Amino acid sequence: MPIKQILLVGLVGALLVPGVSARTITYFDSGWANSVTLGSATFQCSANYPVCIAVGITFIADTSTVTPFSVTGARGFKNLIGSGSVVVSDGTRTVRANFLPGQIYVSVDQQNAGVGFGSAYGPTYPLATYGSSVPGQPPTEPTYDLKSNYAVGGWSPFCPDPVVCQTGPPLQTTAGDLSIIPIGPSDSVFTSTLATPEASTFTLVGVGSLALAMIGSRRARRLLCWSAIAEGSTAS
Repeated sequence: MPIKQILLVGLVGALLVPGVSARTITYFDSGWANSVTLGSATFQCSANYPVCIAVGITFIADTSTVTPFSVTGARGFKNLIGSGSVVVSDGTRTVRANFLPGQIYVSVDQQNAGVGFGSAYGPTYPLATYGSSVPGQPPTEPTYDLKSNYAVGGWSPFCPDPVVCQTGPPLQTTAGDLSIIPIGPSDSVFTSTLATPEASTFTLVGVGSLALAMIGSRRARRLLCWSAIAEGSTAS
């Protein structure tokens, strides 16, 4: 099944989750990388298979700390306060860690159709999703403000300046330093889920596990990676 259809299946599942008044919200983004170092663990793709490392990031926050922003060339909303975690898998190994405080934040750029996790390097590193499989196309809900249930599939560019991201200080986690060498554009999915037991489980399964089950044997190795990422996101 084409990746666009898989993402649409996940999107439909996520949108079936009813909106709730709970203020705790979980943001999740997943994508692919060429090379990742997390503490003592190093993941490296081969030249023949340059997109082999699945990366998933979860950020649990409160909707009351969402604030608007407007700068030259971008406008939207950001949430700087929360607790983040990361899962990295190549299908044979999976490593998990928590980000130390202040390492990442979540934001949505309504003007440029991007949403995901930023850091001192920029708003799209360590991971972000542009809301379409076609670069430049707008997301399905351009008025998204980080305060509601949401899901979008698209593509991830990771760091806007790979040289800076590879040579600057890495992000700090409980497992050690995190460094990601991006590969892109590559498939990516972003979700946000207001806290209820049903919403947390159903949305992540709808966007992650259900989609994975439909990928088929043609992408068996990727299925193993995404399964590990989905497991890590629900365990966060």
